[in-house]
Amino acid sequence: MKNKKKTWGIVLIVLPVIGLPVVLTLYAISSFMVQGLPEVSQAVITTFRVLKVVLGLLGVLFVMGGIVGIPVGIVLLVQSEKNKPESK
Repeated sequence: MKNKKKTWGIVLIVLPVIGLPVVLTLYAISSFMVQGLPEVSQAVITTFRVLKVVLGLLGVLFVMGGIVGIPVGIVLLVQSEKNKPESK
């Protein structure tokens, strides 16, 4: 149980910190790809717009996850350290 708290604490701290830059990078790449293509069909443009909407929603989820997840992760890490038996 204690090990699970530590694992979840680390995941809740690291996931938003890593996920948000990845989503922002993918969003920028998809935006530049559409602008860089000379003559593109409407289907390709629609596909990239849908991709940008999905990436935007993922970005919002990572921001909200960071607001909630980082403090909860810190609490879980502190609790896992506090419950650790002291060795003498």
